Amino acid sequence: MIQEHPVLKVLQNYFEASAVLTPLLAGFQFLGLLRGAVDSGLLTAARTPSTTQQLAAKINTDIERVGDYCHALDAQGVFIKENDTYRLADVWDTLVAPEAVFSFEVILDHAQVLSNLIAASLKNAETYWTLTSAERLTLAKGVTTNPFSPHSPIVLDLFFQSIPGIYERLAQGAQFLDIGCGVGSGHLGTLVACPDSTAVAIEIAGDILEETRRRAIALNVHDRVVFWQGDAREFPDQGKFDFVHWAHTFFPVESRAGTLKVAFDAVKPGGYFIAPLENEPLATDEDLH
Repeated sequence: MIQEHPVLKVLQNYFEASAVLTPLLAGFQFLGLLRGAVDSGLLTAARTPSTTQQLAAKINTDIERVGDYCHALDAQGVFIKENDTYRLADVWDTLVAPEAVFSFEVILDHAQVLSNLIAASLKNAETYWTLTSAERLTLAKGVTTNPFSPHSPIVLDLFFQSIPGIYERLAQGAQFLDIGCGVGSGHLGTLVACPDSTAVAIEIAGDILEETRRRAIALNVHDRVVFWQGDAREFPDQGKFDFVHWAHTFFPVESRAGTLKVAFDAVKPGGYFIAPLENEPLATDEDLH
Protein backbone atom coordinates (compact mmCIF):
# COMPACT_ATOMS: atom_id res chain seq x y z
CA MET A 1 0.00 0.00 0.00
CA ILE A 2 1.38 3.41 -1.03
CA GLN A 3 1.54 5.82 1.89
CA GLU A 4 -0.13 9.19 1.27
CA HIS A 5 2.42 11.97 1.03
CA PRO A 6 1.98 14.69 3.73
CA VAL A 7 2.12 17.39 1.06
CA LEU A 8 -1.08 16.06 -0.51
CA LYS A 9 -2.97 16.87 2.68
CA VAL A 10 -1.48 20.37 2.71
CA LEU A 11 -2.56 20.90 -0.90
CA GLN A 12 -6.03 19.57 -0.18
CA ASN A 13 -6.45 21.95 2.74
CA TYR A 14 -5.21 24.86 0.65
CA PHE A 15 -7.54 24.23 -2.27
CA GLU A 16 -10.50 23.81 0.08
CA ALA A 17 -9.64 27.08 1.80
CA SER A 18 -9.08 28.92 -1.50
CA ALA A 19 -12.70 28.29 -2.45
CA VAL A 20 -13.62 31.41 -0.47
CA LEU A 21 -11.61 33.47 -2.96
CA THR A 22 -13.39 32.18 -6.04
CA PRO A 23 -16.45 34.48 -5.95
CA LEU A 24 -14.31 37.46 -4.90
CA LEU A 25 -11.87 37.03 -7.78
CA ALA A 26 -14.71 36.37 -10.21
CA GLY A 27 -16.41 39.58 -9.09
CA PHE A 28 -13.17 41.52 -9.50
CA GLN A 29 -12.75 40.19 -13.04
CA PHE A 30 -16.39 40.95 -13.82
CA LEU A 31 -15.87 44.58 -12.79
CA GLY A 32 -12.89 44.70 -15.14
CA LEU A 33 -15.07 43.32 -17.91
CA LEU A 34 -17.69 46.00 -17.27
CA ARG A 35 -15.04 48.72 -17.09
CA GLY A 36 -13.72 47.75 -20.51
CA ALA A 37 -17.22 47.59 -21.98
CA VAL A 38 -18.05 51.05 -20.62
CA ASP A 39 -14.78 52.72 -21.64
CA SER A 40 -14.92 51.28 -25.16
CA GLY A 41 -18.55 52.28 -25.67
CA LEU A 42 -19.62 48.66 -26.14
CA LEU A 43 -22.39 48.78 -23.53
CA THR A 44 -23.90 51.87 -25.07
CA ALA A 45 -23.59 50.43 -28.58
CA ALA A 46 -25.41 47.26 -27.53
CA ARG A 47 -28.49 49.17 -26.39
CA THR A 48 -29.53 48.60 -30.00
CA PRO A 49 -29.48 44.92 -31.11
CA SER A 50 -26.40 44.53 -33.29
CA THR A 51 -24.15 41.88 -34.79
CA THR A 52 -20.54 41.65 -33.66
CA GLN A 53 -19.52 43.21 -36.97
CA GLN A 54 -21.83 46.16 -36.37
CA LEU A 55 -20.63 46.55 -32.79
CA ALA A 56 -17.00 46.41 -33.91
CA ALA A 57 -17.68 49.17 -36.42
CA LYS A 58 -19.50 51.30 -33.83
CA ILE A 59 -16.60 51.22 -31.36
CA ASN A 60 -13.81 50.95 -33.96
CA THR A 61 -12.36 47.73 -32.53
CA ASP A 62 -11.23 44.42 -34.01
CA ILE A 63 -14.21 42.12 -34.63
CA GLU A 64 -12.57 39.11 -32.94
CA ARG A 65 -12.00 41.03 -29.73
CA VAL A 66 -15.56 42.32 -29.80
CA GLY A 67 -16.81 38.78 -30.36
CA ASP A 68 -14.88 37.49 -27.34
CA TYR A 69 -16.17 40.36 -25.22
CA CYS A 70 -19.76 39.78 -26.31
CA HIS A 71 -19.45 36.09 -25.50
CA ALA A 72 -18.14 36.92 -22.00
CA LEU A 73 -20.87 39.49 -21.36
CA ASP A 74 -23.48 37.02 -22.59
CA ALA A 75 -22.16 34.45 -20.13
CA GLN A 76 -22.54 37.00 -17.32
CA GLY A 77 -26.11 37.88 -18.29
CA VAL A 78 -25.21 41.41 -19.37
CA PHE A 79 -25.85 40.70 -23.04
CA ILE A 80 -28.62 38.64 -24.59
CA LYS A 81 -27.80 36.78 -27.79
CA GLU A 82 -30.65 36.50 -30.27
CA ASN A 83 -29.72 34.67 -33.47
CA ASP A 84 -26.66 36.55 -34.74
CA THR A 85 -27.20 39.75 -32.72
CA TYR A 86 -26.42 40.88 -29.19
CA ARG A 87 -28.33 43.35 -27.07
CA LEU A 88 -28.18 44.57 -23.49
CA ALA A 89 -30.33 42.63 -21.05
CA ASP A 90 -33.22 44.76 -19.82
CA VAL A 91 -31.84 45.27 -16.31
CA TRP A 92 -28.47 46.40 -17.67
CA ASP A 93 -30.12 48.66 -20.21
CA THR A 94 -31.85 50.38 -17.28
CA LEU A 95 -28.55 50.82 -15.44
CA VAL A 96 -26.54 52.27 -18.34
CA ALA A 97 -29.25 54.46 -19.87
CA PRO A 98 -28.14 58.12 -20.16
CA GLU A 99 -31.32 59.14 -18.35
CA ALA A 100 -30.63 56.84 -15.37
CA VAL A 101 -30.92 58.55 -11.99
CA PHE A 102 -27.36 57.42 -11.19
CA SER A 103 -24.62 57.42 -13.83
CA PHE A 104 -23.31 53.88 -14.35
CA GLU A 105 -19.85 55.11 -15.32
CA VAL A 106 -19.69 57.21 -12.15
CA ILE A 107 -20.75 54.18 -10.08
CA LEU A 108 -17.80 52.19 -11.42
CA ASP A 109 -15.37 55.09 -10.96
CA HIS A 110 -16.59 55.67 -7.41
CA ALA A 111 -16.15 52.01 -6.50
CA GLN A 112 -12.57 52.06 -7.83
CA VAL A 113 -11.58 55.15 -5.84
CA LEU A 114 -13.11 53.72 -2.65
CA SER A 115 -11.29 50.44 -3.23
CA ASN A 116 -7.98 52.27 -3.59
CA LEU A 117 -8.65 54.30 -0.44
CA ILE A 118 -9.45 51.20 1.59
CA ALA A 119 -6.36 49.41 0.29
CA ALA A 120 -4.13 52.32 1.33
CA SER A 121 -5.88 53.19 4.59
CA LEU A 122 -3.63 51.20 6.94
CA LYS A 123 -0.35 52.22 5.34
CA ASN A 124 -0.98 55.80 4.33
CA ALA A 125 -2.71 58.63 6.13
CA GLU A 126 -4.99 59.36 3.18
CA THR A 127 -7.29 62.33 3.62
CA TYR A 128 -9.67 64.13 1.32
CA TRP A 129 -7.01 66.69 0.46
CA THR A 130 -4.31 64.13 -0.39
CA LEU A 131 -6.49 62.70 -3.15
CA THR A 132 -6.05 63.94 -6.70
CA SER A 133 -8.58 66.40 -8.06
CA ALA A 134 -9.99 63.69 -10.32
CA GLU A 135 -10.43 61.31 -7.37
CA ARG A 136 -12.19 63.94 -5.26
CA LEU A 137 -14.45 64.79 -8.16
CA THR A 138 -15.29 61.10 -8.56
CA LEU A 139 -16.19 60.81 -4.87
CA ALA A 140 -18.39 63.90 -5.09
CA LYS A 141 -20.22 62.60 -8.16
CA GLY A 142 -20.58 59.12 -6.69
CA VAL A 143 -22.74 60.12 -3.73
CA THR A 144 -25.33 62.10 -5.69
CA THR A 145 -27.87 61.57 -8.42
CA ASN A 146 -27.26 62.42 -12.05
CA PRO A 147 -28.58 66.00 -12.40
CA PHE A 148 -28.98 65.57 -16.15
CA SER A 149 -31.43 62.71 -15.71
CA PRO A 150 -35.00 63.86 -16.37
CA HIS A 151 -35.98 61.79 -13.34
CA SER A 152 -33.76 63.63 -10.82
CA PRO A 153 -35.96 66.74 -10.42
CA ILE A 154 -38.98 64.46 -10.05
CA VAL A 155 -37.24 62.50 -7.28
CA LEU A 156 -36.43 65.74 -5.45
CA ASP A 157 -39.94 67.03 -6.04
CA LEU A 158 -41.40 63.90 -4.45
CA PHE A 159 -39.00 64.23 -1.52
CA PHE A 160 -40.03 67.82 -0.85
CA GLN A 161 -43.70 66.97 -1.22
CA SER A 162 -43.27 64.51 1.65
CA ILE A 163 -42.47 67.54 3.84
CA PRO A 164 -45.34 69.95 3.07
CA GLY A 165 -43.84 73.03 4.69
CA ILE A 166 -40.70 72.91 2.57
CA TYR A 167 -42.52 71.99 -0.62
CA GLU A 168 -44.93 74.90 -0.36
CA ARG A 169 -42.13 77.41 0.17
CA LEU A 170 -39.99 76.08 -2.67
CA ALA A 171 -42.98 75.94 -5.00
CA GLN A 172 -43.80 79.58 -4.25
CA GLY A 173 -40.19 80.68 -4.56
CA ALA A 174 -37.77 80.24 -1.67
CA GLN A 175 -34.13 81.01 -1.02
CA PHE A 176 -32.11 78.10 0.21
CA LEU A 177 -28.56 77.46 1.30
CA ASP A 178 -26.64 74.29 0.43
CA ILE A 179 -23.68 73.84 2.80
CA GLY A 180 -21.11 71.46 1.37
CA CYS A 181 -22.79 71.38 -2.02
CA GLY A 182 -20.26 69.12 -3.74
CA VAL A 183 -21.03 68.85 -7.45
CA GLY A 184 -24.44 70.36 -6.80
CA SER A 185 -26.89 67.62 -7.69
CA GLY A 186 -29.13 68.54 -4.75
CA HIS A 187 -29.51 72.27 -5.20
CA LEU A 188 -29.30 72.17 -9.01
CA GLY A 189 -32.00 69.52 -9.22
CA THR A 190 -34.11 71.55 -6.81
CA LEU A 191 -33.75 74.67 -8.96
CA VAL A 192 -34.85 72.69 -12.01
CA ALA A 193 -37.86 71.33 -10.11
CA CYS A 194 -38.71 74.70 -8.49
CA PRO A 195 -38.17 77.44 -11.09
CA ASP A 196 -39.13 80.29 -8.74
CA SER A 197 -36.53 79.43 -6.09
CA THR A 198 -32.92 80.61 -5.75
CA ALA A 199 -29.90 79.17 -3.98
CA VAL A 200 -26.53 79.87 -2.44
CA ALA A 201 -24.09 76.96 -2.64
CA ILE A 202 -21.06 76.65 -0.33
CA GLU A 203 -18.08 74.46 -1.23
CA ILE A 204 -14.51 74.64 0.03
CA ALA A 205 -12.89 72.86 -2.92
CA GLY A 206 -12.46 75.11 -5.94
CA ASP A 207 -12.19 72.31 -8.48
CA ILE A 208 -15.41 70.73 -7.23
CA LEU A 209 -17.18 74.08 -7.31
CA GLU A 210 -16.01 74.62 -10.89
CA GLU A 211 -17.77 71.40 -11.90
CA THR A 212 -20.89 72.61 -10.12
CA ARG A 213 -20.78 75.87 -12.08
CA ARG A 214 -20.42 73.92 -15.33
CA ARG A 215 -23.45 71.83 -14.44
CA ALA A 216 -25.48 74.90 -13.50
CA ILE A 217 -24.80 76.42 -16.92
CA ALA A 218 -25.66 73.17 -18.70
CA LEU A 219 -28.95 72.95 -16.77
CA ASN A 220 -29.67 76.65 -17.41
CA VAL A 221 -30.10 77.52 -13.73
CA HIS A 222 -26.83 79.47 -13.33
CA ASP A 223 -28.71 82.76 -13.04
CA ARG A 224 -30.49 81.53 -9.89
CA VAL A 225 -27.54 80.27 -7.87
CA VAL A 226 -24.66 82.07 -6.18
CA PHE A 227 -21.50 80.07 -5.47
CA TRP A 228 -19.51 80.77 -2.33
CA GLN A 229 -16.09 79.12 -2.03
CA GLY A 230 -14.53 78.81 1.40
CA ASP A 231 -14.81 77.37 4.89
CA ALA A 232 -18.51 77.18 5.77
CA ARG A 233 -17.72 78.37 9.30
CA GLU A 234 -16.86 81.77 7.81
CA PHE A 235 -20.08 82.21 5.83
CA PRO A 236 -21.46 85.62 6.90
CA ASP A 237 -25.14 85.71 5.89
CA GLN A 238 -27.61 85.27 8.75
CA GLY A 239 -31.38 84.89 8.89
CA LYS A 240 -31.83 84.99 5.10
CA PHE A 241 -32.78 81.46 4.09
CA ASP A 242 -36.08 79.62 4.06
CA PHE A 243 -34.31 76.29 3.84
CA VAL A 244 -30.77 75.21 4.77
CA HIS A 245 -29.28 71.85 3.82
CA TRP A 246 -26.01 70.65 5.33
CA ALA A 247 -24.18 67.54 4.10
CA HIS A 248 -22.55 67.17 7.51
CA THR A 249 -21.30 63.59 7.06
CA PHE A 250 -18.69 64.88 4.60
CA PHE A 251 -17.31 67.47 7.04
CA PRO A 252 -14.36 66.80 9.37
CA VAL A 253 -15.53 66.27 12.93
CA GLU A 254 -13.60 69.28 14.20
CA SER A 255 -15.47 71.60 11.81
CA ARG A 256 -18.99 70.45 12.57
CA ALA A 257 -19.80 72.51 15.66
CA GLY A 258 -18.86 75.78 13.97
CA THR A 259 -20.67 74.85 10.77
CA LEU A 260 -23.78 73.85 12.72
CA LYS A 261 -23.88 77.31 14.29
CA VAL A 262 -23.61 78.95 10.86
CA ALA A 263 -26.42 76.74 9.56
CA PHE A 264 -28.77 77.64 12.42
CA ASP A 265 -27.91 81.33 12.16
CA ALA A 266 -28.60 81.30 8.42
CA VAL A 267 -32.19 80.03 8.74
CA LYS A 268 -35.03 82.52 8.84
CA PRO A 269 -37.37 82.31 11.85
CA GLY A 270 -39.75 79.47 11.06
CA GLY A 271 -37.46 78.17 8.32
CA TYR A 272 -36.15 74.66 7.83
CA PHE A 273 -32.79 73.07 8.50
CA ILE A 274 -32.00 69.60 7.12
CA ALA A 275 -28.90 67.57 7.97
CA PRO A 276 -29.66 64.00 6.84
CA LEU A 277 -28.51 61.19 9.12
CA GLU A 278 -27.56 57.83 7.68
CA ASN A 279 -30.11 55.08 8.36
CA GLU A 280 -32.45 57.53 10.06
CA PRO A 281 -36.15 57.76 9.12
CA LEU A 282 -37.34 60.88 7.35
CA ALA A 283 -38.07 63.66 9.84
CA THR A 284 -41.53 65.12 10.20
CA ASP A 285 -42.41 68.70 9.36
CA GLU A 286 -42.47 69.54 13.08
CA ASP A 287 -39.05 67.95 13.71
CA LEU A 288 -37.47 70.02 10.95
CA HIS A 289 -38.69 73.23 12.55
